[in-house]
Amino acid sequence: MNTICGTPEYIAPEILSRKPYTNAVDMWALGVITYILLSGSLPFEDENHIRLYRKILKGKYNYKGEPWPNVSNLAKDFIDRLLTLDSNHRMTAGQALNHPWVMTMAITSSMKNLQRSISWNLMHPNKMTILYNLLF
Repeated sequence: MNTICGTPEYIAPEILSRKPYTNAVDMWALGVITYILLSGSLPFEDENHIRLYRKILKGKYNYKGEPWPNVSNLAKDFIDRLLTLDSNHRMTAGQALNHPWVMTMAITSSMKNLQRSISWNLMHPNKMTILYNLLF
């Protein structure tokens, strides 16, 4: 693919570099989303898109401040393996699903009331999810 597209804060570096890209750009976006879900902030942030894109191209983000001291090293490793500048070294979807953090969370989440329905949904996809997977 060659089209430049995406939400600025989620765009993978290979898109900004105008290189052909694969679905690895979606894995980059997953890293951004995971970072946001765990911290409430963006890994790369700037109101100016040019400066934002430079930050993304450098791939420098940090785990300073709250809540990062309370976030597990496995969760940080998961993010690090997704926010890898070289798309050839970025985790694939299959590798992400088998990452120790995901596996640990899947096992322990059934023990938490708030996570029970999410865990069930992950283990028992609904008809729309199955249809989507068949179509795409």
